[in-house]
Amino acid sequence: MKSSTKLLLGLGIVFLLLFLVEYNQEEPIDWTPGFGKAEKKPFGDYLLFELLPEIFKDQKIETVNNSIVDQMNEVTLSQSTGINYIFINEHLEFNPYETEAILDFVRNGNYLFLAATTFSDTFANTLTLKQKSLDDNPLYSYRDSLFHFNYCDRFKSSDTGYAVNNEYSQVNTYFDSIRFEKKMLVADSLHRCLMTEIIIGEGKIIMCTMPFAFTNYYMLKPANLDFVTKAFTRMPVQKVWWDEHYKSGLKTDTPTRYILSKKGLRWAYYLAMIGLLLFVLFMGKRRQRIIPIQDPMKNSSLEFAETVGQVYYEKGDHHNLALKKIKYFMEYLRATYYVNPNHELQRNREAFIEHLCQKSGKPEAEVKSLFSFILYIENANSISEKELINLNTLIEKFKK
Repeated sequence: MKSSTKLLLGLGIVFLLLFLVEYNQEEPIDWTPGFGKAEKKPFGDYLLFELLPEIFKDQKIETVNNSIVDQMNEVTLSQSTGINYIFINEHLEFNPYETEAILDFVRNGNYLFLAATTFSDTFANTLTLKQKSLDDNPLYSYRDSLFHFNYCDRFKSSDTGYAVNNEYSQVNTYFDSIRFEKKMLVADSLHRCLMTEIIIGEGKIIMCTMPFAFTNYYMLKPANLDFVTKAFTRMPVQKVWWDEHYKSGLKTDTPTRYILSKKGLRWAYYLAMIGLLLFVLFMGKRRQRIIPIQDPMKNSSLEFAETVGQVYYEKGDHHNLALKKIKYFMEYLRATYYVNPNHELQRNREAFIEHLCQKSGKPEAEVKSLFSFILYIENANSISEKELINLNTLIEKFKK
């Protein structure tokens, strides 16, 4: 067995063992936030999106992949009424144009549900809301492992409310300036607002600073599932728009991303790439001796013609050489001017000469003189050296 074959076999066995070890390991938990409707990791919103048809019974659940401004431009005024528009993400940044589109949408009688740790200053200031950090309060200088909260109308009850784990998803902000048209819905143990309801025109905006409470990880807990259900019952049972545009870290579906997301396909992909690399390294070497470069064969037809002509000339057979010169000239006329001299000369000599003059642009007297001399040589038994030279001069003059 060749050394290269042994090396490839050994490497193949090593990679096969590595593949088996890696394949039998448990997939690590992905704790990065996603908030997408198809995300099944702990901080995705797959369970919530699947629950929406139960909360809003017999209503259409529509996914929106456009920005707010583009979505408003795509639908007519009649189509943009009676809608619950849901936004859930770690951060929600709305520019002035989007903020104005949101306010017009809500004034028209629609409901907006927003859950994010932070909101853009433009949007918050427009609603006269102030976001403050929970750590700013001196009474809250440390964080417990669990963050407790509850609905405001249930503080006096005996239950302990709801909780999220600060280790994975900290609640960092709360709303200040909750007065006038604003209503506090959810608060923490220090009575700081975590969810508020704002009436604008014929509609309402519900804002929450705990987006992680709506993810798969917490919805698997019965108590938190109750919190989510009650949060959405603040909106009427009507058509739902689910936002998929304002999502941080949302994965796009591509063939390569799908392959890398599956353990078996991922390792098959890696092994294929490694195998291709090994093939290039070991099998791409030259296996045949270098073929020496040979000079191409030279075209010696000109030298051959000169040699044959020299033989005829030295032999003194001027007539034979002249006939071959004439034959070559007739072939030149056929290839250059697309005429048939042998046939046309026999049929009508005058017509052929006139035709050739038109095609070549030569004077008729010069052409007649040339073909008269050719006729003389063809009928002669022998010619002198001077006559052979004269024939060559007339032919070369015609060609030029």
